[in-house]
Amino acid sequence: MSQENELIATAIPDIEKNRLYITLKGEFDVESAQLAIDAIEEGSSKLKPGFTVINDIRSMKIKNLKAAIRIKEGTQAAEKYGAKVTVRVVGRESSAIKVFSYFQKVIGINILVHYTTTLEKAEEILLKEEGK
Repeated sequence: MSQENELIATAIPDIEKNRLYITLKGEFDVESAQLAIDAIEEGSSKLKPGFTVINDIRSMKIKNLKAAIRIKEGTQAAEKYGAKVTVRVVGRESSAIKVFSYFQKVIGINILVHYTTTLEKAEEILLKEEGK
């Protein structure tokens, strides 16, 4: 993998909002998936159960099916610490929606997942969810 396509994974907890902001950029392959999973676990562990997640994957490219299978581990890491709702920011890339919704069905996660195209819309969705 060239350095310019290397996966960058951040998971920043906002304690006040009880929200995890995940950003994944670059090429998501089997090896780099662990970087994302570790970041999600570390960030999730700092929040209270019932936290919400905004996952910005607009600049992430899934390298192959084996890499896609590892996506579930990141979702399960957040779920293990009590994530309640996730909004995935996918931009206009419909293939990301297909991959993520497929894994949501296959692995049977217990997190409510929404998809949107911007961070602003993601925040709006979570404000509505929190108001329920």
